[in-house]
Amino acid sequence: MPRSARSPSDSGRSAAAAERSLVRPAAWPERVRVAVGSPARAAVLVVAALLLLSLAVRIWLTDKVTTPWIMTDELIYSEMAKSFSSSGHFLVRDAPSNVVSVAYPALISPAWWFHPMSTTYALAKAVNVVLMTAAAVPLFLWARRLVAPAWAVVAVALTLLLPSFVYTGMLMTENAFLPAFVLAAFAFAAALERPTLLRQGLAFAAILLASLVRLQGLVLVARSEEHTSELQSPIDIS
Repeated sequence: MPRSARSPSDSGRSAAAAERSLVRPAAWPERVRVAVGSPARAAVLVVAALLLLSLAVRIWLTDKVTTPWIMTDELIYSEMAKSFSSSGHFLVRDAPSNVVSVAYPALISPAWWFHPMSTTYALAKAVNVVLMTAAAVPLFLWARRLVAPAWAVVAVALTLLLPSFVYTGMLMTENAFLPAFVLAAFAFAAALERPTLLRQGLAFAAILLASLVRLQGLVLVARSEEHTSELQSPIDIS
């Protein structure tokens, strides 16, 4: 038998090796596609990763802010949070406060259960980061109703890059107002889309929450009444 001749088994092994070498480059994309399942699921996974990355980076950045510096706002909200954590009342230096924006001090008040004060301050700023980052959740759900999954991810990424996130290093109501406002706007849009009793109730509850964070949230009530009257008014087709 000539040396160049090959046995059937050698030819089979060579063919199998050649087949594996051709299939391998296409195997990983296919595995990823199967694991993810669909573009919608991929968008959810990417958004989850962005949220976790944003939380880690923003908490690290807030650690660079060592003391409150916007007076007297930060002093008032910290005193209200401290009072609420210990007594359930919103007091400032043991005196009644005329501040009606009570939702934000209530949200950061658990930080005053921990000591020393450096830990309290760090935890309050961490709550700020969680609140501001949470605004991306209703935004993503809203965007998914309007655009493709990839564009919804872009909307979340741009939101997480907002300069307003600098407020996470400060004890200010803006940290709670951003997610509350986005949630109220989303609920308001859903109620306009299909004005069921449940959706309208959820919309007004979200607007109430935004108003408890900042009184400016009451502007949403006026807008909701305006749109409701527009929906109920007869259409002139003459």
